[in-house]
Amino acid sequence: MIVPRVVVSEMFQGIALYGNAPTGLTTQTYLASFKAVSSTPPPYTFTVTGTLPPSVTYTTTSDTITFTSNNLTTAGVYTVTITARNSDRIRVSRTVVFVIIASEPDTALIDEYGDFLVDEAGNYLVYA
Repeated sequence: MIVPRVVVSEMFQGIALYGNAPTGLTTQTYLASFKAVSSTPPPYTFTVTGTLPPSVTYTTTSDTITFTSNNLTTAGVYTVTITARNSDRIRVSRTVVFVIIASEPDTALIDEYGDFLVDEAGNYLVYA
């Protein structure tokens, strides 16, 4: 008896969001991009919820959301959720953490302690 072989091909039906948010330095420019990929062709709809770092804005194209700043202003940790949705109304959400560190040391600490050094990660360390 011959048993027919059945081959099942399953097409990707979801949507994925690729990219990262590099650490930024105040007074510097900033760029972070995230690209949506799906079996459904672009355009995709993007939404952002949460608090972006001050001076950071975003723009979208048919498949990408890009966060930029010409001059980062405020150090801190900022969490946002990016959601991308394709025309089939399938969506993906990703929580992104923007870390902005001060490119200048805290002058009050320098005045108080007199000296500082910078570690390998770019953090300012005050020593007496």
